[in-house]
Amino acid sequence: MQPDIMTIVNEYNMEINPRTAYKVQVEAKCPFCHGDANNRRKYKFSINAEMHVFRCWLCNESGYVYDLEAHLSNKPYEEVRKKYTKRKLHKAEKLSPKQLEKIEKRHLKVDYEAFKQQFTQIEKEWDDYCLGQKRLLLSKILLSHVLNLDMMSAIHAQVESSEIPNIYSETMHEYLHIETSKEPWAIEVRASIKSLLQDYQSENEHTLMAVLLIRHYKQVGRLKH
Repeated sequence: MQPDIMTIVNEYNMEINPRTAYKVQVEAKCPFCHGDANNRRKYKFSINAEMHVFRCWLCNESGYVYDLEAHLSNKPYEEVRKKYTKRKLHKAEKLSPKQLEKIEKRHLKVDYEAFKQQFTQIEKEWDDYCLGQKRLLLSKILLSHVLNLDMMSAIHAQVESSEIPNIYSETMHEYLHIETSKEPWAIEVRASIKSLLQDYQSENEHTLMAVLLIRHYKQVGRLKH
């Protein structure tokens, strides 16, 4: 059952413009950026009570009713969604707003029909993104081992920003079994790192990392088409 966005607004005592309280387009104070909090006449957070979507005209935060409740309740998006959804969801529907942002599809959450029409494309782009991130992470881990570099801060930064569950444990599993791995992407990374070290053996680690990143972004570009 789909939650009513105005029920969520009232439950969390969001401040709304009384003049718009019973209209389809409701104005409120933004709970994300609070940019209109100190001006009692300004309500920059727009809510569509029929479509159950929202947008702030100051910070551009936007999304569906699940996104709003997740923020207000400080609970994970998936936990909020499961409260209301019993049917089996498409993989694209399970992606959080931050995950959709990684593949530049977050804007579609404000129009469910448009979102639904791109389920297959979104799933493909997310899978390609995950593959690219795993390849890059494994490359960094292998380079840090071969060159005896301390790259843990860079590795952890990538893990934290990737929005991919279990990416570190899955990639480390391939690293620990790199010589026997049967995963095509891991085999390709191992060959790529060997080639990189042979082609640039006289270069320092900064040059090697720069070349690695250039190759990564070229690969990502190829995967998107």
